[in-house]
Amino acid sequence: MATNFERLIQKYFAFFTEDPNIRVNWGVNNDLDQLPNNTPEYIKKREIKGAKLLRELEKINETKLNPEQQLDLSIGHLTLKLELFKPHYNGKTDLEQMPNAAKKISQGIYNLMMLDRRPGQQRLDDILGRIEKIPRFLNQAYAWLDYPVKLWVEIENKSLSEVSPFLDSIYQWAIQENYIKLAHLK
Repeated sequence: MATNFERLIQKYFAFFTEDPNIRVNWGVNNDLDQLPNNTPEYIKKREIKGAKLLRELEKINETKLNPEQQLDLSIGHLTLKLELFKPHYNGKTDLEQMPNAAKKISQGIYNLMMLDRRPGQQRLDDILGRIEKIPRFLNQAYAWLDYPVKLWVEIENKSLSEVSPFLDSIYQWAIQENYIKLAHLK
């Protein structure tokens, strides 16, 4: 039977692996054809869930844990605090001012392409699924922006201009893999 600490570790893992980009990085091979959820409703629910999990971690009696568990607890505290930290500039959060869709789109796709060790056909299926979701994702991501900072907009535009050549390289890789859904990538 799992201890309270082990259950919290499972909750922590589930919390972070809600993000499909983190799932790719951590080798969790389910729903990898998804892009991160950028809706305001989801972000707010996630903040509430993260704050609750942090409070639960803070109630753990560290002295009853072994050294490895103490380290896990410390890392859990720090990563949750970082995840929940929302800096404000000009009285607004970074989500309201800093476009970052290009990073969130390309990061997961790049990791599927370069780091995932599954067969190419499976990875390309997940990449195709992500590509098909880009228009909706962009609408969600930019719905937050009500006061974008000019420099960050310029950086985002530059990053978005690099997505197209990146997608061309995925198409070339799909040709090498004899990808059965090649026409869908065009």
